[in-house]
Amino acid sequence: MKLFTFATTAAGGGDDIIALPRGATAAILTVTATATYKGEGTFAVPVLDSANGSTGELLVNTIESYSGTTAFGFLSLRRSESASAGER
Repeated sequence: MKLFTFATTAAGGGDDIIALPRGATAAILTVTATATYKGEGTFAVPVLDSANGSTGELLVNTIESYSGTTAFGFLSLRRSESASAGER
């Protein structure tokens, strides 16, 4: 498993895509969203695959301000490590 560390910022309205470093299959994300809108709106952090298709994982989904840490991809790492251990 490779460990990557990087920081990025997305600001403003509308959709933004933040790409992980090449080769990364899991991540721990620290997300802070300050809701400055009034009325209806959603702040969401979905996980997309390399073709920008949904993986079905929705890490954050709120209509309020959000600050927290979330992760994705670690279950698949566990499965692949278990499979590798079984091959020994």
